[in-house]
Amino acid sequence: MKITIDLTNRQSVIKAINQWIKIIKSDYYLNNPQEIVIEDTNQGILTSDILKYKSLYSQISEIFSDIRSDLIFILKLIELDMEEEASDIAFELSKLLRQLNDKNYMFIGLDIIYAVSSASPFYSYCLGKAINPSLSQESEENLTSILTRFIKSNKWTDNTLDVFVYCDNENIKERLAELDLKYFLNLPGKIKVFKKIISRKHKQGLSADKVEQYFIAAKINYSIEDINDVLKDINIKKIKENQVHTKGNVIEKESSRELIKFKYILTLPKTTEITIKIDHPENKDLQKISKFKTECIDGQINQFKLCPHGPGVYTVTILVKGRPLIKEKFLIEDKVESKIKDINILNFTDSSLRATSKPFKSMDEPFGIRFSVDSGKIKGLLYHPPFIKETINSAVQTDISERRYLNIGTYNMILDPHEFFDFKPGYFEFLLLSEDESELLHRQVFFKNPYNESFTSKQEEFEFLNNLIMNLFLKEDPKRFNKNVLRQTIGEFEELFKINFFKFLTKEEIVSSVIEVANNYFNSLNGYISDYVDPMWKDKIKSKQKISKTEVLNYGIYEKNKDFNENINISLKSQKKYLKAKIGTYFGISYNLNPLWFKNDINVKCNVSLVKSNKKIIDETWNDISYCKKTNQFVYIIEDQKELQSGLWQFKLYCKDECILKQIIQIDI
Repeated sequence: MKITIDLTNRQSVIKAINQWIKIIKSDYYLNNPQEIVIEDTNQGILTSDILKYKSLYSQISEIFSDIRSDLIFILKLIELDMEEEASDIAFELSKLLRQLNDKNYMFIGLDIIYAVSSASPFYSYCLGKAINPSLSQESEENLTSILTRFIKSNKWTDNTLDVFVYCDNENIKERLAELDLKYFLNLPGKIKVFKKIISRKHKQGLSADKVEQYFIAAKINYSIEDINDVLKDINIKKIKENQVHTKGNVIEKESSRELIKFKYILTLPKTTEITIKIDHPENKDLQKISKFKTECIDGQINQFKLCPHGPGVYTVTILVKGRPLIKEKFLIEDKVESKIKDINILNFTDSSLRATSKPFKSMDEPFGIRFSVDSGKIKGLLYHPPFIKETINSAVQTDISERRYLNIGTYNMILDPHEFFDFKPGYFEFLLLSEDESELLHRQVFFKNPYNESFTSKQEEFEFLNNLIMNLFLKEDPKRFNKNVLRQTIGEFEELFKINFFKFLTKEEIVSSVIEVANNYFNSLNGYISDYVDPMWKDKIKSKQKISKTEVLNYGIYEKNKDFNENINISLKSQKKYLKAKIGTYFGISYNLNPLWFKNDINVKCNVSLVKSNKKIIDETWNDISYCKKTNQFVYIIEDQKELQSGLWQFKLYCKDECILKQIIQIDI
């Protein structure tokens, strides 16, 4: 079979993808699986010559010797940031492979699934799902070798754990479990992740509570043997409990004056037309009920959104053939002023909702605040230095936790140091804001000086200051930088000022130095500065604020994204910004063009450089397009050992020789 495409035409590429998926899903192909040849109208049958980046190609060719045009096409899709589309093909191939029993076709398309899973481990469930539970010993051995290599290459993570859970071949699963899986599952929080994956896999009638019951019934100390027994038990009970019934489950919901939103899954025998009925307050057309129809796929996560036209009760009912499967009510009220009271600083026994408390004494035990919501809706934010959660292959760090307190009542906001391997008491900021963050309702700082340095001169203090600035810039939350300019940095320096940490440098000298360095480090210092910030900081920041032709939305290390959005020209998702870089890592910036300057898409020149010991050891430039009405991404991929360098990488974007964006990104290896 042959599919012809024009790689220079996006619509042609999308048409080819849809054609390929249609072929895979056909009964004819199930009974006659064969090679799909992909041919470009200009270049002929696709070869590796069309690939700009060949690191993934080299990796795949070491495992699968027969590299064909269909895999080349998938690798090109990944390069073109069409990974979501590539994953659609991988998903359909995984369903096909699971049904094939002929050993001559056991590996058809497996190289494609492997490539997509390697490019983005989020899709690695396809790799586990593709394994037929009933295989010959020879096929099991060959597939075990491939899956083992995948796990060794990508290590156990929250995503690659899907391979183990979705694989229903017990012999292969036992071999995978030998790859230090027990060690990984004993890391904090990993059993919880494991249970969630099981619930997701067995979504038809199997709740998280049932998963918990099965684990308890297995008399757990969470050995691999216990886990395999539980998985077998779940498969048996799932068959008994989930006959061919049509069911609906809401998995997440929220509502506000601006938006009603919930996600749901329907268990259906096949793709089915559903009716969504909305009972609502009378609208401007004097309607009290709205209806519309749509198609729903079995097991697919769907999202419902509605912008309320006024306060009142909204009832959303999802029906199949007149039978209601889901019925959700939402009470939408006019905005009310948010108020909090009875704020207490405490130590807690743990981080659960039922934690008991005592007066605060130590940051070595769970600590935080207890408060009551008197009216309105409250948003809680917790800023803290990066905590390192060591997994087998990398260090994942986070620096913000977010919670919404939607109802009147009493709540805890707790940080538990026992959840982290490398807990270092330092600066922690608990914020309570109105729901839209327009009003700061309470700010609580916990601080324990982490620095033991004593200085004998102003020069020594200044050298320490420069190192501290870099460390604090690394802790800034890039996604919220524009909302709270230099929040982490200002917060920690203010706590150091309170304890008179600096003996030689004045506060004005320090603030001036911080802002001067920040002005060269970040693309701009434009953005919101909280009212409680010292005027000295405000004045220095405002002196550096100027109209910028670009707005940096996020920066750091990126990973492949499941939810590809065609309005974003690169399907990468951010926020593993502290993950240590390795070969194959993407890092860079997502940004918008300032519409006041740019009315149309523009040609740009991208430059990425790294300077060490006053010598540029990396200096690469390439041409690209920046879109005026889309979010852009300016990323660099580490392709070989030479490029695997820690340090301060500088990203610059030029339009007609004018630098319109500059940002430094600190990378560790």
